[in-house]
Amino acid sequence: MVDCDEVGCVRGIVSRPNHTHLRQTWGIAVWRPSFTHFQHRYLLELVAPKREPYMGEAFQAGLQYGLRIEGLAVSTEPYVDIGTPEDLIKTVRRWLTNQSLSAALNLTRA
Repeated sequence: MVDCDEVGCVRGIVSRPNHTHLRQTWGIAVWRPSFTHFQHRYLLELVAPKREPYMGEAFQAGLQYGLRIEGLAVSTEPYVDIGTPEDLIKTVRRWLTNQSLSAALNLTRA
């Protein structure tokens, strides 16, 4: 979940919280080579992680290191991750049960 100020500067990122007041998440990221270099160092410094690190954790570490991250809201619809077969099936079922395709797939309106 992403905490942004009123002009879109990211103040913090919380990966997979159990409870939160935050209403925004991130789904797409674009970064400069400076973050690529930071991320490389960040991953090398992790000591025997017990699981694959989340990108949100790398973003949060970058903020703590002093990197600037900006956010842009692109939709008010719920985000649906269709990166797994189960989530794709769930999304298609939502669409087939008369929910709008744009809401189910989180597409922005032109």
